[in-house]
Amino acid sequence: MKISWQEKALLYVKKPGQALRARRIDMRRIESAVMALGPNRNMTTLTASLIALHPNCQVLNNAGYRHMDRAEALLENPSDGEFEHFVRSAIYKSQGGRRGHYGGAITLSHAFDRPAIRDAYRARYGSAVLKDDVRCVYWKSAVQLTAMVRKKKIDLSDVVTRHNKVRFLMPIRNPLDCAMSNLRLGHYRHFPEVDGQPADKVVDFFIQLISDFLDNRKKHPNNFFCYFQSEFGRQTLVDLASFLRVPADETWITNCLQSRLKGKPYTYEPGLREAYEASIEQRLAAHPEEAAVLRAMATEA
Repeated sequence: MKISWQEKALLYVKKPGQALRARRIDMRRIESAVMALGPNRNMTTLTASLIALHPNCQVLNNAGYRHMDRAEALLENPSDGEFEHFVRSAIYKSQGGRRGHYGGAITLSHAFDRPAIRDAYRARYGSAVLKDDVRCVYWKSAVQLTAMVRKKKIDLSDVVTRHNKVRFLMPIRNPLDCAMSNLRLGHYRHFPEVDGQPADKVVDFFIQLISDFLDNRKKHPNNFFCYFQSEFGRQTLVDLASFLRVPADETWITNCLQSRLKGKPYTYEPGLREAYEASIEQRLAAHPEEAAVLRAMATEA
């Protein structure tokens, strides 16, 4: 999506004010810096939009190529200094930008084309892009971050051990639907491991990503959070608020429940369900409860 010269001029005028507001954030109020993990087409933008409806959460959408250096610095050296750099940079970028890979304000994302989300946000915050009391910063650039972590072999368990305010979130859509959507749009190519591979290999790789995340969640339940598409509800939001370390605001919960939309399931090529079952059996042996949820997703599709 191209940006007009008028928009460029407006961004230039706003830039000093946005930087000043980012510098004024009281870091003592920041309870968490949360990063999305997983593939594209996995409810990541929807999740970011729901988080953005919370009065204490500031969301940076995409901006992977502009913010990855700050994320990499924090993950390789989880110090208070790098944490502050990450948070302030994310807040600064979250006040402007544009739709697409360039990213920035979550209000510019396609999720805000949905009246339920857009109207809920405007009714509570008007045209403001920065919350008055930011306690959680959420960065949604899941596929780029996941690819970087895998490439550099970063131990996320070690990261959260060294800095407890760093956290990771993975929404889990039906992996069959997620894989088919990735294959249709080519997003799976962000992962060299499956670039050019058939559907069953992509499904298996996505199950492996889930397994890796669940391994970390078992060790650090306060720092890794996932929810399943099929189980989304009020309790999910209460648990999510606790994970983000923000109050379970009742207006926020109501707005999220009204904004949640279900996508249409895909049809699958012969044998793909069987390959999916085999992947679950192999990859999720240590997580029987989650494996059962994923099996049920395929049955319901």
